[in-house]
Amino acid sequence: MMFGFDKQHTKPRPSRLGARFARLGKTAGATCLLGLATLTTAQAGIVVNLYEDGGIKGDFSGFLNLGDATGSSGNSGSAGFFANPGYPGIYWRSPSVTAGNYDFQFYSNFFANGPSNFGTGGYTGGLGDPTMDTQLFALDKNNLFLSSDYESGTEISGSFTASNTSTTLSGIGAAEGTYLWYNGELTEGEASAGEFVKLIVTHGPKPASSGDSNSVPAPATPLLIAAGILGGGLSRRLRRTFA
Repeated sequence: MMFGFDKQHTKPRPSRLGARFARLGKTAGATCLLGLATLTTAQAGIVVNLYEDGGIKGDFSGFLNLGDATGSSGNSGSAGFFANPGYPGIYWRSPSVTAGNYDFQFYSNFFANGPSNFGTGGYTGGLGDPTMDTQLFALDKNNLFLSSDYESGTEISGSFTASNTSTTLSGIGAAEGTYLWYNGELTEGEASAGEFVKLIVTHGPKPASSGDSNSVPAPATPLLIAAGILGGGLSRRLRRTFA
C-alpha cells in the first residue's frame, strides 16, 4: 500500500523514508568496503617450502624489512641449495655467480627468535642448482645473509629441484613441521610485517595450504566484509519494505 501526504503535507511519505534509509544503508556499506579496499594486508617475511615430488624440491618467496640493521660484507660460497637441519641452516646460492664471487651482506643475529633445529641431520651440500632472482638468501642459526644489492622490502623468490631424485628429506635428517625465525611479537602465529622467515618441511607433495602467497588478511578485514554486506542487504530490504 502506498501512503501519500495528509492534506497539509506535513508528514512525509513512508516510501520516501524507505528511500532515505536505503541510501543510508548503501552509504554505510560503501564506507565499509572503501575501508576494506584501503587496508593493507599483513605480509609474511619470507616463506620457504621444502617438500618431495619425485625427489626433494623447494621454493621461497617474500621480503624482509631490514630497518636500521647493518650488515658486513662477504663473498664466499659455491652455487646450489644446502641444508643443515641440526644446526639449523638453509642456504640458497644462485648458479649464475662464480664460486667465491658472491656479493652479500651478513646480518649477525638478525632474528631474535628461531628454532633450535629442524631435524637431526648435518650439513648436506649441492642438492640442486636453484633458479633465483637474487644472488643469495641464507639463514645460519639466527643470522641472515642477503645479496648486497637487496633493498629492504623488495620481494625475492627462488626454487630448486634436487639433482638426485632418490634423495628424501628424512634421508637428510629434515623433520616434517613448520619452523619460524622472527622478531617482535607473534600475532595469530605470524610476526610483524616483513620480520620473519617461515620454513615448512613436508615429507610429501607441497601442501595446497602452503600456497605461493605469503599474504594474510589484516585482522579487521573480516569485520569490514561483514559490515559491507550488511549495509548492502539493509539497503535492499528497506526498499522492499517501503515500496
